[in-house]
Amino acid sequence: MPKRIVDGEALWLSNKLQLVPEKYRAEYVNLIPLALANGSFECDARKIWARVYIYNRPNVDLQAVEEMLKCFELAKMLFRWQAADGSTWGYWVGIDKPGRLPSGTSCKNAAKGEPVPANLLQAFTSNGNRTPTGQQPDNDRRGLDGIGTGLGKDLCANPERSHDSVSSNTTPKPPDESLLSVKRVWDYYIEALGKNPKLLSFTALRKQKGLARLRECLVKTGDDLPRAEGLMRVAVDALAASSFHCGENDKKQKYDSWEKNLFKSSEQLENWLEQT
Repeated sequence: MPKRIVDGEALWLSNKLQLVPEKYRAEYVNLIPLALANGSFECDARKIWARVYIYNRPNVDLQAVEEMLKCFELAKMLFRWQAADGSTWGYWVGIDKPGRLPSGTSCKNAAKGEPVPANLLQAFTSNGNRTPTGQQPDNDRRGLDGIGTGLGKDLCANPERSHDSVSSNTTPKPPDESLLSVKRVWDYYIEALGKNPKLLSFTALRKQKGLARLRECLVKTGDDLPRAEGLMRVAVDALAASSFHCGENDKKQKYDSWEKNLFKSSEQLENWLEQT
């Protein structure tokens, strides 16, 4: 695989990277070299764990690798699909920009991965505000496509990619309706559980969990955003109505965390919906 560098300016100012939990953000840079000549790579968590982490990072376990890959996919930085033979492949969105992949003789001599299905990739990166992962649309000039991965000389020859290229006259992009919807549910959760908004913040991890559950609710409601948001509020109401989770238990401890007890997984969401 070719050696690569990262466009620091774009990485540091990426809004999309903010959707990834902070503890995993630096791993994006660590995993970029997995990309083969056409930008794809075998995206099996166990193989990545064995190849990238066991030797120098034994403290990173397989579960952490699985979680970080999921987070990058939810942030629409990583596109994953299943090949005909059943293997899972990945592709860093935006890595096909000029200068980021080998060309000419270098490309011919470099190992290539599974061909990227253009139709599935387009569906993954489009669909306006309602993206396949339930995340932000591709509205950050500096985010996903701006995290420049490529050969050093080609990248350095492209100075207009600096932060000065983002003009103050740029037309504002429309808000992400999915993220706004999750934010409304978050505010509802704060009120229903009697939380202090000054102590609890709407962090990247909480956004990611909420957006993932919203995506699942959209499937349940036939892509009806208001109804999907309503389902999430129903789950909040169920948690608020559980005396055990609100502290009336032997340990006198509350189990009402947004990311651990409410929207941790699709199974947890469905369990709360079944309580109503």
